[in-house]
Amino acid sequence: MPRNPKIAEARKRILRRPSRRHTALLVGLVAVHLALVIAVIFTLPIVHLDWVVMLKHPDQRLPQFDGFLNAFVVLGQRWPSVLMISPWILWKTWRERSWRPILFLGLAVLTINLFAGVFKVGLGRLGPHYNMDPWTSGIFHYGPGGDIMPSGHTSNAVVTWGLLAYLARHWRKRGAIAAGVLAGGIGATTVYLGTHWVSDVLDGWVVGALSLAVLPLAEPLVERIDLRAQALWFKLRRFVGPPLPELYPPLPEQQHDSPALPPAEPSATGRGAGPADSAGLFSRSRRE
Repeated sequence: MPRNPKIAEARKRILRRPSRRHTALLVGLVAVHLALVIAVIFTLPIVHLDWVVMLKHPDQRLPQFDGFLNAFVVLGQRWPSVLMISPWILWKTWRERSWRPILFLGLAVLTINLFAGVFKVGLGRLGPHYNMDPWTSGIFHYGPGGDIMPSGHTSNAVVTWGLLAYLARHWRKRGAIAAGVLAGGIGATTVYLGTHWVSDVLDGWVVGALSLAVLPLAEPLVERIDLRAQALWFKLRRFVGPPLPELYPPLPEQQHDSPALPPAEPSATGRGAGPADSAGLFSRSRRE
């Protein structure tokens, strides 16, 4: 039977085709991200808002909470947050007997580094403690402090904690709400501490959401790599470890043969008797 070309094409596809709603979400996030970047480059009113908030020095109002808030924003740093969720990722991998959680964690880290890192390096924007030219955007400064936009803490928080919500199938909605609140709090805290501009945090939320929205498109690729990794792991276990028990053990040999049936007696008609005729039920002919 010839193979259906559509099925063959689907098997060869490594990325999932997005739905209309998913496509609209991706296009909207890209548009907002580009709008924020353009606004910073051409010093549009959002840069004025950055300076208004920064000059109010909100961190000086409650200095007794600075220690707690500095520890809180660590939840948005890339490698500390990855280390925090690694035990749960490993437990999820062991429980599902699948490499899917680890693969998605690596893909998420790679995606956020690509999306956020390119614009951080390309824009070269100075942070609030480095920009000494008031009411300017402070971009294209490739040196110390020139990698502030988008906010890495904010985008990492969206991707890292949002990934847990994506992998937790039964708690996805509640996890998404918790991840959104946590990422929102981390972004607002960086503005309060004066380490980021308002536009940095807004762009960090958008870039993080964009990176997280790309992950479902890679489901076919992750599934294919997962199957190959499981096959390789099985071969390594058979080669290195002790021999694995057979899935279906052979049945024990029968010790006693079943007794042979007695030969059927011929009936009055001369024909061989059937199964019921061996009991003599139909051995006599009908009498008139």
